[in-house]
Amino acid sequence: MEGQVTFVTSSSVYARFESTKYIKVGDTLRLLVDDVLTPCLVVKQKSSVSTVNTPLGGVLEKGTSVFTGIISPTKEEGISEESNIIRSRPVESMTDFDGSLSAATYLTGGDDMIVRNMYRADIKTKNINGSKLSAEAYVTLRQASSGEGGESSIDQSHYFNLYRASLRYDMTPETTLTLGRTINSKITSIGPMDGLQAEHRMKNL
Repeated sequence: MEGQVTFVTSSSVYARFESTKYIKVGDTLRLLVDDVLTPCLVVKQKSSVSTVNTPLGGVLEKGTSVFTGIISPTKEEGISEESNIIRSRPVESMTDFDGSLSAATYLTGGDDMIVRNMYRADIKTKNINGSKLSAEAYVTLRQASSGEGGESSIDQSHYFNLYRASLRYDMTPETTLTLGRTINSKITSIGPMDGLQAEHRMKNL
């Protein structure tokens, strides 16, 4: 599903959709960059047709298109009509578990046939087995192959991106420890951070 950025502040980005029926608070919105859907926003509030989002780094301008999942490539010159899209399918829900696995395959015609495959996994698990431990991961794998004259001349390339992979331990309702790669929603301008993070939320004085 595609939406558009309508307003930007220093801490929030507003986006409008035809409907937000299938969008949940906490979902990740993505930006299409070089055929790759890259996480850019996290939904923190929503209405029937719009969302208020926390940016994950970078600058989004008014009118920028954002997406909730896998999209079909636009029918343009060079894209084969035989393009095959396998749309995102959510993983069956489990207790305190939310995730999705998706894959897309499409062809680019021309003198040299180019085949692009994209695989994504977005997984979040909260309070594993009723404990204070939670985990999340978001990874993508992009595979491209091109060439002519048979399989013996095909060139292949692979691109692996790890956006999030972390464990979080809730010591108390106010104090958490996070180990791994993650994006802190309080300082999103820094981008992904690796290592151990400790966060303590102080009560109002």
